[in-house]
Amino acid sequence: GSVQTGIVLCKFGALCSNPSCPFGHPTPANEDAKVIDLMWCDKNLTCDNPECRKAHSSLSKIKEVKPISQK
Repeated sequence: GSVQTGIVLCKFGALCSNPSCPFGHPTPANEDAKVIDLMWCDKNLTCDNPECRKAHSSLSKIKEVKPISQK
């Protein structure tokens, strides 16, 4: 079977505005990236690879993320 790494992806992805979110987010180098490899990127928020498919901390740790507006 698949290896369980314990990583859960954040449903908000790059739009996550919680700096302490424990879930996985796309690379800060490409907010449209998909997290495909369920492992933590060793560069995490300093990752500069737009092709990176690993999990990263919430991008709100390094920049302001506006909360999703409720319409």
